[in-house]
Amino acid sequence: LGSSRDKPDEAYCGRILASFRKHDVRTFFYIGGNDSSDTCRIVSELARHEGYELRAFHIPKTVDNDLMENDHTPGYGSAARFVACAFLGDNLDNRALPGIKINVVMGRHAGFLTAASMLGRGRPEDGPHLIYVPEVAFDEERFLADVDAVYKRHGRAIIAVSEGVHA
Repeated sequence: LGSSRDKPDEAYCGRILASFRKHDVRTFFYIGGNDSSDTCRIVSELARHEGYELRAFHIPKTVDNDLMENDHTPGYGSAARFVACAFLGDNLDNRALPGIKINVVMGRHAGFLTAASMLGRGRPEDGPHLIYVPEVAFDEERFLADVDAVYKRHGRAIIAVSEGVHA
Protein backbone atom coordinates (compact mmCIF):
# COMPACT_ATOMS: atom_id res chain seq x y z
CA LEU A 1 0.00 0.00 0.00
CA GLY A 2 1.55 3.27 -1.07
CA SER A 3 0.87 6.77 -2.23
CA SER A 4 2.09 8.83 -5.15
CA ARG A 5 1.53 12.13 -6.97
CA ASP A 6 3.70 11.03 -9.91
CA LYS A 7 2.31 11.09 -13.43
CA PRO A 8 2.80 7.62 -14.90
CA ASP A 9 4.87 6.77 -17.95
CA GLU A 10 5.87 3.41 -19.37
CA ALA A 11 9.22 3.30 -17.52
CA TYR A 12 7.57 4.09 -14.19
CA CYS A 13 4.92 1.43 -14.77
CA GLY A 14 7.60 -1.01 -15.88
CA ARG A 15 9.23 -0.71 -12.45
CA ILE A 16 5.87 -1.42 -10.82
CA LEU A 17 5.44 -4.54 -12.96
CA ALA A 18 9.01 -5.67 -12.18
CA SER A 19 8.21 -5.46 -8.47
CA PHE A 20 5.02 -7.46 -9.05
CA ARG A 21 7.04 -10.17 -10.83
CA LYS A 22 9.62 -10.25 -8.03
CA HIS A 23 6.93 -10.78 -5.39
CA ASP A 24 4.59 -12.87 -7.55
CA VAL A 25 1.79 -10.31 -7.30
CA ARG A 26 -1.10 -11.34 -9.56
CA THR A 27 -3.83 -8.89 -8.48
CA PHE A 28 -3.39 -5.12 -8.47
CA PHE A 29 -5.95 -2.78 -6.89
CA TYR A 30 -5.05 0.86 -7.47
CA ILE A 31 -7.04 3.57 -5.69
CA GLY A 32 -7.00 7.09 -7.05
CA GLY A 33 -7.92 9.54 -9.74
CA ASN A 34 -7.28 9.89 -13.45
CA ASP A 35 -3.49 9.45 -13.23
CA SER A 36 -3.98 6.35 -11.08
CA SER A 37 -6.43 5.00 -13.62
CA ASP A 38 -3.86 5.56 -16.35
CA THR A 39 -1.15 3.86 -14.27
CA CYS A 40 -3.43 0.85 -13.81
CA ARG A 41 -4.06 0.70 -17.56
CA ILE A 42 -0.37 0.95 -18.49
CA VAL A 43 0.69 -1.71 -15.97
CA SER A 44 -2.10 -4.00 -17.21
CA GLU A 45 -1.07 -3.50 -20.87
CA LEU A 46 2.62 -4.12 -20.06
CA ALA A 47 1.74 -7.32 -18.20
CA ARG A 48 -0.39 -8.52 -21.10
CA HIS A 49 2.37 -7.66 -23.60
CA GLU A 50 4.94 -9.57 -21.53
CA GLY A 51 2.64 -12.54 -20.98
CA TYR A 52 2.48 -11.98 -17.22
CA GLU A 53 -0.85 -12.97 -15.70
CA LEU A 54 -2.14 -9.95 -13.78
CA ARG A 55 -5.58 -8.68 -12.91
CA ALA A 56 -5.55 -4.89 -12.52
CA PHE A 57 -8.43 -2.91 -11.01
CA HIS A 58 -8.76 0.84 -10.73
CA ILE A 59 -10.82 1.94 -7.72
CA PRO A 60 -12.03 5.52 -8.28
CA LYS A 61 -11.33 7.97 -5.48
CA THR A 62 -10.23 11.58 -5.69
CA VAL A 63 -10.78 14.71 -3.67
CA ASP A 64 -10.82 16.66 -6.96
CA ASN A 65 -14.17 15.02 -7.93
CA ASP A 66 -13.12 15.08 -11.59
CA LEU A 67 -13.06 11.45 -12.69
CA MET A 68 -14.47 10.81 -16.11
CA GLU A 69 -17.85 9.03 -16.15
CA ASN A 70 -18.46 9.75 -12.41
CA ASP A 71 -20.72 12.46 -11.04
CA HIS A 72 -19.07 12.25 -7.61
CA THR A 73 -16.23 10.24 -6.18
CA PRO A 74 -15.33 8.84 -2.76
CA GLY A 75 -12.99 11.25 -1.03
CA TYR A 76 -14.64 14.38 -2.35
CA GLY A 77 -17.38 14.69 0.28
CA SER A 78 -15.06 14.60 3.28
CA ALA A 79 -12.55 16.88 1.56
CA ALA A 80 -15.32 19.37 0.67
CA ARG A 81 -16.48 19.37 4.28
CA PHE A 82 -12.93 19.98 5.47
CA VAL A 83 -12.50 22.93 3.08
CA ALA A 84 -15.87 24.43 4.11
CA CYS A 85 -14.97 24.12 7.81
CA ALA A 86 -11.51 25.62 7.24
CA PHE A 87 -13.06 28.65 5.52
CA LEU A 88 -15.70 28.92 8.25
CA GLY A 89 -12.89 29.20 10.82
CA ASP A 90 -10.94 31.62 8.63
CA ASN A 91 -14.05 33.77 8.31
CA LEU A 92 -14.37 34.04 12.10
CA ASP A 93 -10.67 34.91 12.43
CA ASN A 94 -10.91 37.43 9.59
CA ARG A 95 -13.94 39.13 11.18
CA ALA A 96 -11.98 39.52 14.43
CA LEU A 97 -8.70 40.54 12.75
CA PRO A 98 -9.63 42.07 9.39
CA GLY A 99 -7.27 41.82 6.44
CA ILE A 100 -6.92 39.97 3.18
CA LYS A 101 -6.62 36.18 3.42
CA ILE A 102 -5.97 34.06 0.34
CA ASN A 103 -6.29 30.28 0.62
CA VAL A 104 -5.02 28.06 -2.18
CA VAL A 105 -7.15 24.92 -2.42
CA MET A 106 -6.29 21.63 -4.16
CA GLY A 107 -7.61 21.18 -7.67
CA ARG A 108 -5.25 21.08 -10.63
CA HIS A 109 -7.94 20.92 -13.29
CA ALA A 110 -11.23 21.07 -11.39
CA GLY A 111 -12.61 23.67 -9.01
CA PHE A 112 -15.06 21.48 -7.09
CA LEU A 113 -13.12 21.70 -3.81
CA THR A 114 -12.51 25.42 -4.15
CA ALA A 115 -16.21 25.97 -4.84
CA ALA A 116 -17.02 23.95 -1.70
CA SER A 117 -15.31 26.69 0.32
CA MET A 118 -18.57 28.64 0.33
CA LEU A 119 -20.62 25.85 1.92
CA GLY A 120 -19.91 27.22 5.41
CA ARG A 121 -21.16 30.74 4.66
CA GLY A 122 -23.95 31.65 7.04
CA ARG A 123 -24.53 35.23 5.92
CA PRO A 124 -23.94 37.13 2.66
CA GLU A 125 -21.10 39.12 4.23
CA ASP A 126 -19.25 35.95 5.28
CA GLY A 127 -16.27 34.68 3.32
CA PRO A 128 -15.10 33.47 1.06
CA HIS A 129 -15.91 36.66 -0.74
CA LEU A 130 -14.18 35.66 -3.97
CA ILE A 131 -13.68 32.22 -5.54
CA TYR A 132 -11.35 31.45 -8.46
CA VAL A 133 -11.40 28.05 -10.20
CA PRO A 134 -9.34 26.61 -13.09
CA GLU A 135 -12.41 26.33 -15.32
CA VAL A 136 -12.44 30.13 -15.67
CA ALA A 137 -9.38 31.99 -17.02
CA PHE A 138 -7.60 33.99 -14.31
CA ASP A 139 -7.10 37.67 -15.02
CA GLU A 140 -4.69 39.34 -12.59
CA GLU A 141 -6.03 42.86 -13.14
CA ARG A 142 -9.60 41.72 -12.63
CA PHE A 143 -8.51 39.82 -9.49
CA LEU A 144 -6.91 42.94 -8.01
CA ALA A 145 -9.99 45.02 -8.83
CA ASP A 146 -12.26 42.37 -7.26
CA VAL A 147 -10.17 42.26 -4.08
CA ASP A 148 -10.16 46.06 -3.87
CA ALA A 149 -13.96 46.21 -4.26
CA VAL A 150 -14.57 43.52 -1.62
CA TYR A 151 -12.14 45.14 0.80
CA LYS A 152 -13.82 48.54 0.36
CA ARG A 153 -17.26 46.96 0.95
CA HIS A 154 -16.42 44.71 3.94
CA GLY A 155 -13.13 46.06 5.29
CA ARG A 156 -11.72 42.56 4.81
CA ALA A 157 -11.53 39.81 2.22
CA ILE A 158 -11.27 36.04 2.21
CA ILE A 159 -10.38 34.53 -1.14
CA ALA A 160 -10.47 30.91 -2.32
CA VAL A 161 -8.10 30.16 -5.21
CA SER A 162 -7.82 26.77 -6.87
CA GLU A 163 -4.21 25.57 -7.29
CA GLY A 164 -4.85 25.11 -11.01
CA VAL A 165 -5.91 28.65 -11.90
CA HIS A 166 -4.32 29.91 -15.10
CA ALA A 167 -4.53 32.84 -17.49
